[in-house]
Amino acid sequence: MSDLLQMNKAQMLDLKRGFTKRADEVSALRSGLDGLLKGTVWDGRRAREFRSLWDSEFSPNLTRLETALRENGQFIGKELNNAKLAMD
Repeated sequence: MSDLLQMNKAQMLDLKRGFTKRADEVSALRSGLDGLLKGTVWDGRRAREFRSLWDSEFSPNLTRLETALRENGQFIGKELNNAKLAMD
């Protein structure tokens, strides 16, 4: 594996923006579904199973995805800034 860093600035900027946009979408999805579940009277075996999965797997996984997208978007932004400084 090479230590050479290559990047296309325009593509990296698109990736950064895409990660941020998708992180916002994931956050809205998670919040929206959480609100639906909390604001709906729904009971029974299937409701309990889904809510259990929501609390233990689905919501935490969406939170992890959102965090990963935001962190990597920030990292890409820093790398772009560092590249600009190095080239100026």
